[in-house]
Amino acid sequence: MTSAKVDTPQIEYGGTDSESLWLHPIILNKALDKSQFTAYCDSEISAAISYLVEQSFRDNWNPPTDLFAFAFICLSRYEEYVIGDVDEHNRFISTSSFLSKENVLQHPIVDYVLLWFIALVKAKTNVTLELGQHRSTHLTFDIDHCWKYQHKGPVLNLLGIGKDLITFRFGQLKERLKVLTNNKIDPYDISLWLDRYDTSDTIFFFLLNNRNTYDKGHHPDNPRLKSQIKTLQETYEIGIHPGYYTMSNEQRMAEQFDYLVAITTTKPTLNRQHYLRLKFPETYRQLLQLGIKQDYTMGYADNLGFRAGTSRPFYWYDLLAETETSLQIQPFILMDMTLYKYLQFGEEQAEKAAAKLYSRCQSVNGTFRFIWHNSSPIWEKPWNKYQRMFDQYVDSKS
Repeated sequence: MTSAKVDTPQIEYGGTDSESLWLHPIILNKALDKSQFTAYCDSEISAAISYLVEQSFRDNWNPPTDLFAFAFICLSRYEEYVIGDVDEHNRFISTSSFLSKENVLQHPIVDYVLLWFIALVKAKTNVTLELGQHRSTHLTFDIDHCWKYQHKGPVLNLLGIGKDLITFRFGQLKERLKVLTNNKIDPYDISLWLDRYDTSDTIFFFLLNNRNTYDKGHHPDNPRLKSQIKTLQETYEIGIHPGYYTMSNEQRMAEQFDYLVAITTTKPTLNRQHYLRLKFPETYRQLLQLGIKQDYTMGYADNLGFRAGTSRPFYWYDLLAETETSLQIQPFILMDMTLYKYLQFGEEQAEKAAAKLYSRCQSVNGTFRFIWHNSSPIWEKPWNKYQRMFDQYVDSKS
């Protein structure tokens, strides 16, 4: 008995007939080409973005350009290889991104490509696809300073007292002395967060490096720091937070990796770069060499939004090696220092911005992931202006 042949509708990508989807030559070029990328942005980007943001695909599945190429350009971070606009920390500047220039940095534009693809498959095959559901919110902590005053040793404490005196910071001096005499809990103590909020799925990324201009935390050999990490490890996921000078320095990154291994007796698989310093492809290649499975650095320090155009995890593609990798990228959308230092948002501005980003993540079943520092206690000034916003996305225990 032979089965009857069933004609299954096909979706052809790169074909020659009028029904196939056009394949843009930019993704076939093995060499990175700034002039080709610039021409692509000038000729293709606006039409693609308009089609996606307006969700024209709900009425017309045939896009004005190659949306697979568009998504690949965003996710691979092609522009960060060919555009050299960086800030004083050698970080790619958000305003140099074509998503920012097109005013869609606050849209998960690549996730809209998924919505288009669902509409396309439905129109072509009458098959209904659904977006997988990811966690709606995800708080992650960067621990650059485990304590503000405690466990730093007599020399640093005396220097701190002297600095408070000569800069007339008498309020801080009073607080410092109370903490050091055990009359007040250290304001950066992680237990303050654990007592106030449900942090059951939180990841803590620890900075473990010798003290320098940009890495000013406790020394990784500090016994109190080791004890804190071991205690948290019993309940929470612990990630590595490699120091300022590691983004293209394999030896320094490996040393800090080994510090955490020595403390936890397990190899870390989660990473976020200190100062969010990324250099393509060096940083991610180093992480792969160390066995890191997930990186949480993908986002901007100077702006809110979707650096790679998505609120969903994706695997990094090494453009120079032209190869897929096993490194999963977990993008974040918002950071405390972005609100306070770079954008200087007040209470209402922060609430509105976060609400808009959260809503857009929800519309694509994505994750509203954000970074906070234990050194930004939202129950104290100046951070308390963001407490109402914070409380909307993290459950309080009170």
